Amino acid sequence: MFLTRISINHPVFATMMMVMILVLGLFSCGRLGVDHYPETDLPVVVVTTTYTGASPASVESEISRPIEAALNTIGGIDTITSESYEGRSIVVVQFELDVDSRDAAQEVRDRVARLGAKFPEGVAAPQVTRYQPEGQAILSVAVSSTSRTLPEITTLANRVINNRLSVVSGVGQVSLIGSSERQVLVVVDPDRLGAYGLAVSTVIEAIRGENQDRAVGTLISGINQRIVTVEGRIANTSGFNRIIVAQRNGYPVYLSEVATILDTGAEVTSLTNYQGQTTLGLHIVKVQGANTVEVASAVRREVLR
Repeated sequence: MFLTRISINHPVFATMMMVMILVLGLFSCGRLGVDHYPETDLPVVVVTTTYTGASPASVESEISRPIEAALNTIGGIDTITSESYEGRSIVVVQFELDVDSRDAAQEVRDRVARLGAKFPEGVAAPQVTRYQPEGQAILSVAVSSTSRTLPEITTLANRVINNRLSVVSGVGQVSLIGSSERQVLVVVDPDRLGAYGLAVSTVIEAIRGENQDRAVGTLISGINQRIVTVEGRIANTSGFNRIIVAQRNGYPVYLSEVATILDTGAEVTSLTNYQGQTTLGLHIVKVQGANTVEVASAVRREVLR
């Protein structure tokens, strides 16, 4: 009745108030944050462990089950599930909704840390992370070329594309999927190696010793001081051929005499396709709390620039 009486007695005032509320609503609507996954606190913790070279059965018996047994006594757990792959174990712990996810992750981290000494040799330290829906990629970019190889595209993406997209406002992380890092492959000839009486470990030590920078000391001149470093990293593939592996009868044995050097790419562990063509994928993850639409638009503008 109070509002009705004011509206009847002061129609101009009531009209102006309604117009002001309408304008304020339209002004605020354009500035509302838009997010595909609204910020939520889901008490889900994921434990990922790498056991290189182990079969799924070994991963399950030596990694997944001990972790499940250690976490089963934590209070507030709803379900525990695990998946064992070749060389990797993933254990997912879901807590009751009233449990704080940070406290749950810390409790899981403490329990898993106690198992470190019991794991077999070669098991990497388990990674404990909280599941966050906003950590999913909001946009994917496919990179392909008809004249460049996948290792060359990967190098270009790491040096140029990744750097440009990472500085876009709101971008938190850029992940490469289907990449193949450039690597130098040394294929040892066992017959030649045996003829010189050398072991593979000797070749490895020779490469490790030659392909590195060395700090030789400090150069002091008056009040100036400079650190002197000898650049020993090999710049091109042909440089590996000149590595001296050993000495035999007073003559050096070069790496090219016992091995073949190949400039190739690392083994591809993931694959991306766009319209039937193998490509390199870049997954864009935004900063927590950023506007999804604005970040995606900014990334598109940077790609088309």
